[in-house]
Amino acid sequence: MELNEILTKAVEENATDIHLKIGRFPVFRINRKLTDREEFGKIKEHDIVNFINAVIKSESKKAELIKKGEIDISYSIPGVSRFRVNIYRQRGTYAFAFRVLKTKIPSFDELNLPRKLADIALEKEVSFSSQVPLEQVNPQPLQQ
Repeated sequence: MELNEILTKAVEENATDIHLKIGRFPVFRINRKLTDREEFGKIKEHDIVNFINAVIKSESKKAELIKKGEIDISYSIPGVSRFRVNIYRQRGTYAFAFRVLKTKIPSFDELNLPRKLADIALEKEVSFSSQVPLEQVNPQPLQQ
């Protein structure tokens, strides 16, 4: 089982999270719904060991994982995406939680934000005013 194949498929399907655990199918979170991906088969112990070796290149980071029982790191597949990764020990075995990090910043339209907000954000000089009396913001008298 190839880690990059699983992660690439997840990105292609707009998954936000990928969960990998021994004895389970890979799980993708798509539109807030968790779905087993049976086409990859169930994850075996040697798959998890291979995934750890693929993600963690540093021996000191591997030692940290063994000592602490978990580690947060990053992983990337060039041309595909970057991932925030949590590897953790649970019930004597290791498991993974990947979060896909978007490489493209979405536009205002893609975020469905009001057009007026885009106009404000693009202003060179923006000032805001408040109609709250100064006493309510800072009830302490000003020191002279």
